[in-house]
Amino acid sequence: MKLSLAIDILRALYKNQTKLPISGSSLARKLGVSDRTIYRYVEELIACGIPINVTSGRYGGMKIEGK
Repeated sequence: MKLSLAIDILRALYKNQTKLPISGSSLARKLGVSDRTIYRYVEELIACGIPINVTSGRYGGMKIEGK
């Protein structure tokens, strides 16, 4: 896992914290990587204990869980 990409993902999710969840595809476009890369990194971040909530469906997406 490239640390710089992991930090960019966390930064984007943190900035988006008060809004609706951000989709994996829009995050991938923003960071210039594939959708699969985003989901793989998010899985690894969750395994490390980062509280990221991922929901599927039309209005789903990713969001850092609040306290």
